[in-house]
Amino acid sequence: ALTETEYPTAGGKELFLLWEDARSDAVAGFLRLRIPSETLEGTLSEPVVRELKVLGTEVAVGTPGGGRSDYQHRGLGHALLERAEARAQEAGFRGIYVTSAVGTRPYYRARGYVPVGSHLRKALFAGRNT
Repeated sequence: ALTETEYPTAGGKELFLLWEDARSDAVAGFLRLRIPSETLEGTLSEPVVRELKVLGTEVAVGTPGGGRSDYQHRGLGHALLERAEARAQEAGFRGIYVTSAVGTRPYYRARGYVPVGSHLRKALFAGRNT
């Protein structure tokens, strides 16, 4: 089940998306999204996915998971990312950034993100012009 927790931060708010396995009550994955209410010097003017993590044993892309506690490669990360994108749109933004390690950039590129400086950005189709 997906739960969302919002809390205020300096110049905006943080959204924590948590996906828990209802059968085992275990954390399957989570995402942290920073949504700015104002642009502070040195910060991005659109929401930023600061962290996306799906738990489980590390396996190569395309390899089935090893057991029932493995949540990777089952679409959970994609679902969390889509929810973050929807929340960014609902907040009126036209784009969303992601902070990504070099090894995970192909994952985000396959989902429409393009390099912008040290981040990746995806254009959203509705929202305010920021």
